Amino acid sequence: MKFILLKPYVVARTNGGDISMIERLRLLQSWGIDVSIHIALPEAERAMTEFQLDEMGTPLMGNSYVIDGLRCCVDFGSQFHASNL
Repeated sequence: MKFILLKPYVVARTNGGDISMIERLRLLQSWGIDVSIHIALPEAERAMTEFQLDEMGTPLMGNSYVIDGLRCCVDFGSQFHASNL
């Protein structure tokens, strides 16, 4: 079974909502469910995103990063806008 989560912002342990979501996704993962997080951002946010992830100690490697054992794939698009998600 797969669980795919699509987000319009970087997933990190920066607020209670994200921390709770990460913990729930890890629980699903412990049950054997393949959890996949996909993040869609405008190309203009690439530099800021890379900086934020470096500051949090979770560097962007290629187009993905790992947070608490969860792999997050980041797609940057020049025509993307969060309201299109």
